Amino acid sequence: MKRIKWVNIIEILILIVCTLIILHDVYMIMFKGYSFTWFGILTFMFAIIEGSIITENLEEKIKIALKN
Repeated sequence: MKRIKWVNIIEILILIVCTLIILHDVYMIMFKGYSFTWFGILTFMFAIIEGSIITENLEEKIKIALKN
């Protein structure tokens, strides 16, 4: 039986939060007509960058796991 890697679970949860931030920001801008503040731009960019880093990291872990 394989052990649960809690780091991967935490990374997936952070990825879900980043996705929710991105979707919320896009929804508020497109449908509600709000504009970004400086803090909003920084959190939006942080969510995109952090989400892409986590996605690449999880892809590499999946490739390694499938080779074994």
